[in-house]
Amino acid sequence: MKEIDCKLKLAEDADWKNNDRIVEMSVAGKELRRGTWTMTSDARDPRMQIGVSSGRWFVHSLEATGWTMTFLANDDTKVLVELFRVGSQPVEDTGCGASRGGDGWRQGPPNSDINYILSFSCI
Repeated sequence: MKEIDCKLKLAEDADWKNNDRIVEMSVAGKELRRGTWTMTSDARDPRMQIGVSSGRWFVHSLEATGWTMTFLANDDTKVLVELFRVGSQPVEDTGCGASRGGDGWRQGPPNSDINYILSFSCI
């Protein structure tokens, strides 16, 4: 079984060292294009704060950003975070011990451009 760690940061931050603005989530998926997520560590800075402890995700294709991974709260339709260009099957497409990154968007207020890293490990 794969475990996926997801880290998010503000796109304007040069590195991953500002702990006040870093979000960490654990992502799970039994299906290829949908699953659940759980907050591991929310940001203290309101520009990155998600404010929800868990939810669901799905992958869909958008013309402008390719395959996009969308994170929502449970039983809600408000988009919290979108990760762009993740591939059509992000859980299956990446091998154990690998990682991938890119850009995305966090719903506000205020809306924020973000960067992400998805890290895959197998248990």
